[in-house]
Amino acid sequence: MKLKNVWQLDSQSHLIQQDLFLHSDQIVDFDDGGDELDCHDLLVLPGMVNAHFHGTSTVTRGLFMDMPVAQWLNDSPQGQIQQRFIRALGQCTEEERIQLSLYEYSSMLKQGITTVFDCRLFQQDYKAKKKAGELSGIRLTLEADNPSQLDDQPLLRTALPLPEESGWSVEACAQAQAWKRNYPAALFKAHCMETELAVKTIQSKGYAHTIKAYVQAGLLDEHSVLIHNCKASEEAIQLAAQKHVRMINCPISNLKSQNGVSPLKIMLDNDIEIGLGTDCGRLQMMDVINWNIYFCVINMSQILHKLFGKWQPNGVLAAVAGRRQEF
Repeated sequence: MKLKNVWQLDSQSHLIQQDLFLHSDQIVDFDDGGDELDCHDLLVLPGMVNAHFHGTSTVTRGLFMDMPVAQWLNDSPQGQIQQRFIRALGQCTEEERIQLSLYEYSSMLKQGITTVFDCRLFQQDYKAKKKAGELSGIRLTLEADNPSQLDDQPLLRTALPLPEESGWSVEACAQAQAWKRNYPAALFKAHCMETELAVKTIQSKGYAHTIKAYVQAGLLDEHSVLIHNCKASEEAIQLAAQKHVRMINCPISNLKSQNGVSPLKIMLDNDIEIGLGTDCGRLQMMDVINWNIYFCVINMSQILHKLFGKWQPNGVLAAVAGRRQEF
């Protein structure tokens, strides 16, 4: 296939307009004589990676947003609606779950997202998500229930869960240690220090912070991915960097759930590899990228992380919007 006169970036990051040739899903330097598409008003970009996403969140349409995570599924009117949604989701057939995941992955492809790390939300739909990934053609990393589901294919990879603060126990830790010993090259993931409650929970079990608990248990290395880290201290991030841990930043969802933002500047200063995620299905990946640019430019994440104990999302949004007008 020929993409005729398409706008693209060359190896020096200069914007140029020229033909681009595709063959067998690869960019090549020859014309295979296939179809031709006029792209004179289109820009070709590399596929984006949504490094953290919860499948089935798309249909909630904001049902869990603008509400602290600790209050989810409570007895408030919003919490009761959330409970009804979870019950209804549990009654879906396998085919309905495949179609739901297929809709979500197709929506991402339309945004230019070609790779997604899909984690469970309230319940696990591993088989349905795997089938939807095959049907959509998206590159997919799925959270597995156990090592029997570990897979490594061109378009599918799986990750095992690390115990998180709310589920931290001797038994859960021992299971993760056994998995780590038996599958040392497997990807391991966890939500980490997302909320104040999570921090207090792990501290109540005798640890300074969650990363310290992981290190003492021998669970962190270059195959570990820690998500959110909104309440991570500089010392915790430095410790993670020593273990070559990767971290995922989800700025919009963290602000909307009133958890604040990750200390992005501290992570970058410690050479931590950072991925970006929408977390929720209704958010746009380009908005996530733009927010991270703002935080990097004005150092907002480090300032807010240090100064605010309780978050005022509207004030944060106003502050960023006001500063944006200055550039």
